[in-house]
Amino acid sequence: ISRGNDAFVANRENSELLFKMLQQVLESPDTGDRDVTEACKLAETFVLNCKEAVAGYVAGITSLIVRRFAQHPAKKPAARTDLLKVMCCCLLARSDLALYALESHQATAPMMQAWFTAIVVTEVKELPDGSKQQ
Repeated sequence: ISRGNDAFVANRENSELLFKMLQQVLESPDTGDRDVTEACKLAETFVLNCKEAVAGYVAGITSLIVRRFAQHPAKKPAARTDLLKVMCCCLLARSDLALYALESHQATAPMMQAWFTAIVVTEVKELPDGSKQQ
């Protein structure tokens, strides 16, 4: 997607299939955090690289993130952070559509609180051996 976004968005079916994959992963209660992380990477790449095609999907992706948080919370902090990053990408790409989707789920305040809490809680420390610990 990031190297050939013109070719990717030229066929609308590609975007639809990508959204269906995200739906399957993020709506399933059986999906593990690793699969959620991979889906988030795909969503992030799509939203940031295909800005002209993403308008039709920002609200849907934002809704998927909100529902995932509410119904099947991530067990690992990394997966939770990845979900929040996708929400931020949606807000960056089309804030009007992302905020509308958040409001339609009455999730603006809870999602913003989760986002700000993640910012405050995430701290990277440098260990004596030069490695970093989160």
